[in-house]
Amino acid sequence: MNKHFLALCIIFLLLAFSADYAVSKYEIHNGVRVVSYFEESPAKNSGIMIEETITAMNGAEIKDISDFKNFFSDYKTGDSVSVNGKLVILGDNAGKPLFGANVENSVEFPYYWVFILSGISSILPWISAIFGGLALFSKEHSFLKLNALNAFDIILTGIALLQGARELNPFAQFMISNFGFFALAIFKALAVVMISKLLLTHKMHKSMQICVFVYAGIALVNITRFAHTMFL
Repeated sequence: MNKHFLALCIIFLLLAFSADYAVSKYEIHNGVRVVSYFEESPAKNSGIMIEETITAMNGAEIKDISDFKNFFSDYKTGDSVSVNGKLVILGDNAGKPLFGANVENSVEFPYYWVFILSGISSILPWISAIFGGLALFSKEHSFLKLNALNAFDIILTGIALLQGARELNPFAQFMISNFGFFALAIFKALAVVMISKLLLTHKMHKSMQICVFVYAGIALVNITRFAHTMFL
């Protein structure tokens, strides 16, 4: 492993966290925005639209996701909630009230420099991913590295989904919605193993190295997203 690139990877990851933390201190949360529905969604059935912003529920102010989640602690399945003039009858999710929509913070930036810093902070993890991939870029043990990254990425994705994260990859989302995460995990594992075996069989070592590089970047970006979700 190239220690120089590994050091740069860590530096840019730290910069990403620092920039994200600085932005979080100045950003203004103005409610939550609906980004997707659950399969059985009371919100969708009640007319709540994608991209709709929710700032109050039953008269209670909703500033961010934390307010949104805490709101339902005082409600149960079957209760009605007034949202933007629409009445949502809460469904059931393993005994807990179900609104049926994934939301994200609706954020405003009071200063122009904070908006710019926000853009920079979204790019930094990708720069870190590049250096992380370069750190792993070598001719030796490419098969093992690629499939170790594959297994790690599958495990991390599973944990993130259990924590309530959204799958942004359209193909992955299709697989999860129709066949479940287990089917997606098997497909990803077999695909990477078969492709890497094929490349090694035909002695396409340079292609194998590129696969490791790309997958290392993807895995590292997933790690960064997961860390942001859990710790910031």
